Amino acid sequence: MTNKAWFKAGLIGAGVIFILTLLSQIPVVGCVCCGAIFLAYLGIGALAGYFMPPRRNTGDAAVSGALAGLISGAVGGIVWAIVVAIQMAITGTGDIMAAIDPATLRQLAELGIDPETFAMLSGVGGVALVNGLCCLSSLALGAGFGAIGGAIFAAVRPE
Repeated sequence: MTNKAWFKAGLIGAGVIFILTLLSQIPVVGCVCCGAIFLAYLGIGALAGYFMPPRRNTGDAAVSGALAGLISGAVGGIVWAIVVAIQMAITGTGDIMAAIDPATLRQLAELGIDPETFAMLSGVGGVALVNGLCCLSSLALGAGFGAIGGAIFAAVRPE
């Protein structure tokens, strides 16, 4: 893997994931973009396999696809984290807590969940937690689907 096929594919894929992540914020388009992101990760892996020199083996193509997916997943996770932070800054904890039905808050209190804890998790703490989980899942999905896409491409077109 000296030709850095994974890096070229990862940068191209990062652009695609960046656009899909931003488009997913549009209400109806977001439903389509969710599935398109999974397909994009497969395509990024296949692109990494395509950029490899001929006589590709599936193992190297899978590694190349996984690395390309990691780059794209990192960009997707960072963009998503920024978007969520902006949404939380605009909305604010007070608006979120005001939107919750008081009966629901009472039920949470009866279950032992303090409404103040819930309020804290809908603020800065929640943003940090969600962003961390989102970035990790973007990395895992990117690497996994990228590896699958690269391996499939190399198996279908080894030459």
